[in-house]
Amino acid sequence: MNSIIFTSPQYEISQNDFVESVVSNFDNVDSLNIDDWMAQIINDRLEKDPYTNIIIPLSFGQSAIEFLGLRFALHIRTQMNCKNQCANIFLYGTESIGSLINNDFFLILTIKGVKLIDYNKSLIKEHIETADRILSENQLLNELSKIHLCVPTNLYDDHSIANIWGMYRLLELDGINYKQINSLQTKKNSLNNIYFKWLLAKHKNEKLVTEEIKTTRLRYTQQIQGPTILGKIDLSNITNKFKR
Repeated sequence: MNSIIFTSPQYEISQNDFVESVVSNFDNVDSLNIDDWMAQIINDRLEKDPYTNIIIPLSFGQSAIEFLGLRFALHIRTQMNCKNQCANIFLYGTESIGSLINNDFFLILTIKGVKLIDYNKSLIKEHIETADRILSENQLLNELSKIHLCVPTNLYDDHSIANIWGMYRLLELDGINYKQINSLQTKKNSLNNIYFKWLLAKHKNEKLVTEEIKTTRLRYTQQIQGPTILGKIDLSNITNKFKR
């Protein structure tokens, strides 16, 4: 099986329709914590096995006009070290591409290997027979540069973005796992936030901690000795002078 098809109750798609593929249902969509929910779906269903093709409904959840499939496609493309980060993504629905232009995640459709198709079982079967991935890992960063996201309203402004982004970069420089910092585990600051996932994926190769920095750190660690105790000062006499 080289394809996985995601579906939801509004679509009449079952495992019996696609016996050669994996059919997975979107259940209990958490609209209030949508980025955490999508990241968990990827961890649970797309981390174990590599797929050539991922088929996603354009709309799912409680609101059809949000077109959450576009957001989910970007989550896949920005999921670091995921086996399916570069898999072909086909989004199926009944809407025309013109109706999606004003969506915040419309530009995901300009990325290589992402395509909008009609909701048609025969057409879906045709696309799951695609044998090879269209996008390679070497092309991924260049393709992600085509994406432009607005700052989420819950992050207030560019200054807040700079503060949070700077915290992550400083932790990277010091070799500290951001998961150890409680303030970075809140919903607003979480790396599951699609805005931060996009930033991290786009700047994947811009590592602060280079081999030169690692070597320099090691050299200074070896050179700098701990404090040497030459003797102890007896403070008892001084203390007694202040006693009455």
